[in-house]
Formats: sequence, structure tokens, C-alpha cells
Amino acid sequence: MTLFPLQLLAADSYLTKLKLWFDTPCQSMDQALPIGNGTFGGLAWGSSAWDSILLFDVQKRLNFGTLVVGTNMSLDGATGYRRQLDIARGLYSTEYVVGGNKISRECFASVPDRLIGMRIRTDSVNVGQKLEVLLRLLSPYKDSLSYMQDGIFMSGKVEPKYMTAATDSADHEFHLQLLVKHDGKADVTGYAMRITDATEVQVYLLYENDADALNLAKMRLEYKDFAKVRFNQISYYRNRFEPFVEGMSIPDADDSAYTETLRDLYEKYLKISAIPEVKNFSYYKP
Repeated sequence: MTLFPLQLLAADSYLTKLKLWFDTPCQSMDQALPIGNGTFGGLAWGSSAWDSILLFDVQKRLNFGTLVVGTNMSLDGATGYRRQLDIARGLYSTEYVVGGNKISRECFASVPDRLIGMRIRTDSVNVGQKLEVLLRLLSPYKDSLSYMQDGIFMSGKVEPKYMTAATDSADHEFHLQLLVKHDGKADVTGYAMRITDATEVQVYLLYENDADALNLAKMRLEYKDFAKVRFNQISYYRNRFEPFVEGMSIPDADDSAYTETLRDLYEKYLKISAIPEVKNFSYYKP
């Protein structure tokens, strides 16, 4: 991933302002921003009004599917577009303003709760300008796929020939459960889950290699809300990240050491998130 188009915002409280960001939608793979929790993660594309997150198993080094999240808030006439990775808190986000309404999408891979969480918001209270969100799970390896009123379930197997790890000798089984909470209306089409008339949509993606483990993860999530899951992950990540930057002086953008510092901190983020080199993963294009 090239870091040269990115910018670093440094201030006295830099731990909350240390961000890699773009002011345009993703144009290519090397502009995608990664998230990970050591078990699974994703590459977030953030193009136009859609976020396509390529999902991968960290240990198997395999891209096994894609989470597609689309909204009715296109970028036509939009201002203030910003797509960023907050490496001080481990958060990926996209935001812009269209028709006077601010649209924001925030996403992270949680270690404590073993999931990918996403929250989509608009500050509009007008019915005609509220959110419409489409959710899809895609995979060439799926055995089953079910769309329900509260989410999506997918399971499948990946043959060893599609894996990059040299020790792979058996099929890799995966189970995905996408759960959705919102303040709007939900319906299911033949290919997507659709939320309408909402101001906030919360998405939780659970991933396990065993169906029983997935059911337990789903039960644990019933007693938590997005704010709690988000807080747990930020607390965990900050405890891991702060030792790397303790006592560090962040140079200004015009300093010759700026790019190297930026690159070094980004590598620390990848280490904490347990995300290997992106180029070593096996990908498919949905």
C-alpha cells in the first residue's frame, strides 16, 4: 500500500488525531484501508456511496468473501469527502455531506468481541432524506446463504488448493453471521437485506470456523450495544498502541522525517491488528 497520498494530522493530543486519509473514493487496491483482529479482517474500499470490504482469514491468508454495504446517499454534489484510518484508535471511517446531510460510516475489527462492527449514520430527520442501506455477503466458496429480517447467514468451505499457507491439507470451513440493528424498517429481497427510513444502522459481522462457536458468539452479542463493543475495542487497541508512541515527537508534514514516521506508525498498526503483508493474500474479485 502506498502511503504518499496520505496525510498525518499532528497536534498536542495526537493520539486522537493520528490519521491516514484520502479525500477521494478508493481507486485501486493499494488505496484500500485494512482492518483486522488477529483472526479475520478486511480491506475497506469505500468507493462512492458503497463500502466493499474484502474479508480474509488472517491465519489462512485467504480472502474468502466480501461484505457489500451500499446507501442511497450518492456522492453527486457531495462535499467534504473523507475516507480515513485512525491508527491511534484502530478505526476506519468514511464521511461526506450531501444535500445538507452528513453521512458517516465507521468500521473496526474487534479483538475482545471477535467481530467486525460498522455503524452508518445520517443527521437528517426528514423521511425523504433518511438512510436506505443494502447489505450483501458474497463468496465463491459458499455452501449456504440465508437472508433474514435481522441479518444474513453464510457458511462454506475452501479447498486447500485455494489457500496460500504451505501447511494447508484440509478444507477450511467458515461460518459468517451478519446481524443488524437499526431504527428504520427492514425487508429481504432475493439478493440483499434492505433497511429503509433509518437514521442509524449498526452492522455486526461474526466469523468462526465452527457453527457452535458462532452460535455462542451470537448469544454474547445480544447483551451488548455498538457503543460498548466500540469502547472495548478502542480500549484494547490503545493499550497496545500507546507503548509504540510513548515519548515520540511527531514531525510536521513539511519535515523530512514526516513520511518515514507515518510509514512506521502504520506498520505498528498492522502489527497490532495482526495483518500480514497484503500482497501475500490470495484474492478473488466478486
